Amino acid sequence: MISSRATKFQPHPAIFVRIYAIEFGARGLSVLPFQRKDFAARREWYTKSSVNLNNFTASVHLPKAERPRSIADVSSALTVLHVFTEKFFDQSTRRLVGAAREFDENLCSFCQSAAQDVESLVFWFDRVFEDYRTAAVSDARTGASSRTEVKLKLSFRDPELQSVVYVIQSERVLSLTLSQRPRPANDTLHLANGNRRHEPARAARKTPSDVIEALPKKDGLSVCMKYLSRRGCSSRSDEHCAFPNHVHFIPASLDPVVRNHIQHNMGDLRRELTQ
Repeated sequence: MISSRATKFQPHPAIFVRIYAIEFGARGLSVLPFQRKDFAARREWYTKSSVNLNNFTASVHLPKAERPRSIADVSSALTVLHVFTEKFFDQSTRRLVGAAREFDENLCSFCQSAAQDVESLVFWFDRVFEDYRTAAVSDARTGASSRTEVKLKLSFRDPELQSVVYVIQSERVLSLTLSQRPRPANDTLHLANGNRRHEPARAARKTPSDVIEALPKKDGLSVCMKYLSRRGCSSRSDEHCAFPNHVHFIPASLDPVVRNHIQHNMGDLRRELTQ
């Protein structure tokens, strides 16, 4: 495996030991060590590394993985892992990694995340592979084939991914809101003794419940009102919303209460809905 053309990552014994047993997630392995290393980088590592390439015991520590700078780094790692599994693993494992690689391409199409956000997505991919190992161990005992169902988690409808994306987008919206909010001139009141009394922050405006209830739905998900507005949603996809509990589509009809809310609070409706 170390000298195989299918090994495009750093050929560290600890990585081989753990990928052999698919020890992702809580067992220590991540997709990040599989980021592509070209021939020159691998040659330099062979020359300068003090690692014993003949020691494949479990006591060998994993090398520290590079932090991902963007989701493109995750794509690179999954591509390299896919090439490796196509050479050395069984059909069900190859299909899972191939599905993970394809789904990552969908993530890239609508999610340009910052480095700290990408780490959350890496954690989710690691959890999927960890679940696959757990199912494979169970199948080995029972003769079932539950491991083949794990690839169904590679979907925008997966609850764990929805939680990850929701946290990412919520933090991004909060950061954007705080950066654009003008600082009021009288944000503090100076008292006679020189102390400051901070004024309480105003409560955030919420969408009325009747508007939420009247939103058109598709496959159980409410349409994104930002997508229906002229300003648009931060997600560039025509199907997937930046928030996991919403979806993008143009409804055949729109309740007047929703129409009025978008017109008065969100900069008017998109052109397709005003014709």
